[in-house]
Amino acid sequence: MNEPNIKRFWENLNNAKLIRYLLLFALGWAIIQVLAYFGTVLIVFIFAGVLAFLLSYPVKWIEHFLPHTVAVTIVFLFSLLFNLQNQSEQKVTNLKRLFTYYKDAIYRVFISIFFYELPPSYSPIRHNRIIKICICSL
Repeated sequence: MNEPNIKRFWENLNNAKLIRYLLLFALGWAIIQVLAYFGTVLIVFIFAGVLAFLLSYPVKWIEHFLPHTVAVTIVFLFSLLFNLQNQSEQKVTNLKRLFTYYKDAIYRVFISIFFYELPPSYSPIRHNRIIKICICSL
């Protein structure tokens, strides 16, 4: 039952169809290569288009009360302030993490200075108890 279908496939296959399939494959390969080459640029333009589409709704709503230029400026400034607020929260979180890391690192350095033998050139540091009190109060 399957043999007649296979036989019919090979009988209907000729040079014109083979060349058509080869050209179709080459076209697909070329499109993939072009998309891979311009991928970053395409992503930027697609993202900009989606962002412009989403911001057009607030602009249309504000245009009922103000001129178009003022509406665009207000929406732009509002989105810019919203973005800066989100970035500032992330920076504060990262600064807290950074301070904690450096506090622990400094504490480990001074612990190693006070509890391990140091070369003679570092002996004044080991005997200076003011540094130990300052580090322990962090």
